[in-house]
Amino acid sequence: MSAIKLHDRFFHRLPKQENQGIADDEILQRRQRRVRNVILICWAVILVKSVAVVWAVGHYKLPFNPLWVIGPTFTFAALATIVFVAWKDE
Repeated sequence: MSAIKLHDRFFHRLPKQENQGIADDEILQRRQRRVRNVILICWAVILVKSVAVVWAVGHYKLPFNPLWVIGPTFTFAALATIVFVAWKDE
């Protein structure tokens, strides 16, 4: 799936900004701010999920370490964030 189709799939429901009379730099800054906010929301969801997993494993006395769930989640989220930041700076 191309990056444009992926972008449209995730951001098509966000309100459109009126871009008439706005400099290209301002449009780019608004788009970057919106994407940064989505990334921060995703990290907040990962944090809530991690706390819930630690609680559930302790509360229900499950026979595995919660890091088996939290570790891959954190690793792939960090990798995606690093790739996005590196890609954005190019």
